[in-house]
Amino acid sequence: FFPASNDVTALLAIFATFAIPFAIRPIGAIVLGAYADRHGRKRTLLLSISLMTSGTAIMATVPTIRFSAAQSRLRESARAASPIP
Repeated sequence: FFPASNDVTALLAIFATFAIPFAIRPIGAIVLGAYADRHGRKRTLLLSISLMTSGTAIMATVPTIRFSAAQSRLRESARAASPIP
């Protein structure tokens, strides 16, 4: 999944993929725990589900890097072919 041009970099990227959520999860628990103490469990559950849904929707709708690169190449070729500067 990660670029294999450098084995050490790929290995560090794999470790970071697991280490970052492992470090962030307790922070989220503290923040959502404080929110739950103030606003109740039901609102906290709805907030948690909404955050997960929005993250999933962003991943589903944001174009991939390949798509973005292809679009930029098409724009560049259209600009080059256009007589108007």
